[in-house]
Amino acid sequence: MNKKLKQQHMLMEQIKENENNRAINKKRELENDLDCENRNLCDILSNEWNKEKQKIHDSVWQEHYMHHIGEERQRKQKEIKEFESIFSNTGCVLQQTCKTPYNKFAR
Repeated sequence: MNKKLKQQHMLMEQIKENENNRAINKKRELENDLDCENRNLCDILSNEWNKEKQKIHDSVWQEHYMHHIGEERQRKQKEIKEFESIFSNTGCVLQQTCKTPYNKFAR
């Protein structure tokens, strides 16, 4: 009888230990899942942040480019006006447009 009680007691301890081990493993799995979710969310947020930074960079670059193009156009127009003012009233042909032929090859 003493042996049966001892075995039953050992089985109860083993069952409790297994339940504790299962609870600890479950807790670790949940922590790992939370860590994975946090890493995934951080990656997603990082990607979104990088996309926003790229959009801002692109818009700033486009604004700078458009400003540069505007300045370039103004400079060219100023050069053309200066060139034309030099040769004005001299009878020189400064700009000539070529005639386009009107035949079936030009269509």
